[in-house]
Amino acid sequence: MSPDANGSYQYNPQQDAVNWAWRFPRLTSPSIQHSHANARVYYLNQIGNEIGVIQPNPDPNDFEGYLLFRVGQVVGPEKVKHISIFEGSTFHTRFDMIKEMFEIRVWSPKVADTIAQDLQIVPLTPGERLILIGNSGGGTVAVESLDLLQQKGIFVNQAILRGSPVMENVLKNVGQVDYITSNFDYWYSVDTNPFDTVKVREHKVNFLGHVPPDVATKKKIVDLIVDLILQ
Repeated sequence: MSPDANGSYQYNPQQDAVNWAWRFPRLTSPSIQHSHANARVYYLNQIGNEIGVIQPNPDPNDFEGYLLFRVGQVVGPEKVKHISIFEGSTFHTRFDMIKEMFEIRVWSPKVADTIAQDLQIVPLTPGERLILIGNSGGGTVAVESLDLLQQKGIFVNQAILRGSPVMENVLKNVGQVDYITSNFDYWYSVDTNPFDTVKVREHKVNFLGHVPPDVATKKKIVDLIVDLILQ
């Protein structure tokens, strides 16, 4: 993201690519291209989004901003996009999440339409993967977006879900699903259908509850997500 004259950040892929290469020369050098992932990543936020589009932030206290920042380090900041969903208070958007669980579409059409429009403008290159990251209720919407994307002829290579309530018996139109949970997450929901064609890989981070309790735990989760993208 590049700041304009007023100090606000605007999407400028050409300038951002230059800034990326200048700020992180080691990560962009040919000698370590193995640490780079050829992927287009879409991030879907948790419930209660009252700020709109989340900006990348190197401060791990800002979990979602830090996640966008770190993912941008491995795929390039111009290839990471936050799709703003659950816009409103936590109380009101909780019901949107429940609706999505039962396939009452609230935010998933926006996700599918945004991705389809983006890929029409800038198609995926050969070998480039499409990855959805859903945090909490954002993962619910990611799962509900899969069939909508399939209708548009778009295949999702990987979905990474963090503590997301999922009611699907069968996951389709996705190559790999990684589910991150804690030792005891009250939203824990892993698809265990033995006839499912997609195996859900479960990854546990050592803390109790749903909300990461401290900076160290937030960093562990983000590092895990980055590792899963690089695998």
